[in-house]
Amino acid sequence: MDPAENDDRHIARVLIEMGGVLQSEQTVDRTLQLVTEITKRTVRTACAVSVTLAGKDGAFTPNASETIARQLDEVQYAAGDGPCLDALSQRRSVNASLTDRDGDSRWPEFTIAAKANDLGSILSMPIVVKDRSLGSLNIYSQDHRTFDDTEEATASLLAEQAAAVLANAVAFADVTAHNSQLLEALETRDLIGQAKGILMAREHCDAGAAFDILRRASQRTNRKLRDIAASLVASTTGEALQ
Repeated sequence: MDPAENDDRHIARVLIEMGGVLQSEQTVDRTLQLVTEITKRTVRTACAVSVTLAGKDGAFTPNASETIARQLDEVQYAAGDGPCLDALSQRRSVNASLTDRDGDSRWPEFTIAAKANDLGSILSMPIVVKDRSLGSLNIYSQDHRTFDDTEEATASLLAEQAAAVLANAVAFADVTAHNSQLLEALETRDLIGQAKGILMAREHCDAGAAFDILRRASQRTNRKLRDIAASLVASTTGEALQ
């Protein structure tokens, strides 16, 4: 095996292992930047690399090694077609020479823009987490031939790394949201418990009756039960709610 291929695969595997670390938003951004830089160094004919992600308002490019990669990504987004969008939507790699007539017919606006910037081929690898397509890793080259098997294999490993980073980011966000909701629920339960205790002491009633007082106050004032309880706890010297 070519020593250069060994180096490429080693770097890619190291990056994949890095994806096992829980990511913060800043770390995700930095790691995706690292993916574009490493890809440009390890894929021999690469001259520019970008990452496309699927956002709420459409595809966007969070990281690119060169301005031209970002610009050509934007051409595809504006046109609504292109190799990076095909890789994203179809969850398959796109390895195309832009000198082929196929490129002209499939992505005319992108192909014209790429040729105008002396680019001859592109390789877009899907970034997939489980069954969800999150984006693509896009590699531009001035060569007019398609990328070879070694380059495509290296790009595939690097796309897996990007997927690992994004999977951890999604998991981190989900856990953070879940914990926030859990803490809010616990806080609400505690406030209502305190408010019920205050009413039980003031009204000489049991827990059920105290909760009914809070519920009626919530309905009468069109305020959340939690807010009613919080107000009562914050002002324990006020008149008891009826």
